[in-house]
Amino acid sequence: MISYVAEEQLRRVVMGYSDADPTPEQMARMEALPARSMREGAGGLVTLYDSGGPPHPDEAIALAKVAAQYGSNYTTQIGGEGYQEEKELNFAIRVGREAHILGLPDRGQLKVGYWADVTLFDPDTVAPTNSYEHPQSYVKGIPYVIVNGVTVVDKGKHAGARPGVPILGHGAKGKS
Repeated sequence: MISYVAEEQLRRVVMGYSDADPTPEQMARMEALPARSMREGAGGLVTLYDSGGPPHPDEAIALAKVAAQYGSNYTTQIGGEGYQEEKELNFAIRVGREAHILGLPDRGQLKVGYWADVTLFDPDTVAPTNSYEHPQSYVKGIPYVIVNGVTVVDKGKHAGARPGVPILGHGAKGKS
């Protein structure tokens, strides 16, 4: 079981039910709460928004940065309302980038010395091809996938390579 700190609860503890932007003092109080929780063993920050992401995005990013300082993660519920799913996903990606929350210092960018994981796709043609009759089929519109610098999907077909390696959480460091 993993205990998480809820961003909405941090806001309520410090600001009640106010929709206003936090003052610098209130933001400092909100940041102190997850810091304490991370030191006590919390697994990360969790968010859930009614639709389309947070009303105060910079606040959520600042709190995710606190969790990142402790090697913790950021978890969010995406698609709670369905119609704003893409906006919510884009915000989750923004949090990961700006807060460096993934704790993967050698991934996430195309740079020399980094693991090269790349998916090339056409957003206009990406579509599932699976069904109950054909549950294990590849998606359309993704012609190339490169994992750890090795081509895994080539011209839409699996190339047979399996270069992926497990990524263990910070609690597993030193284990073999």
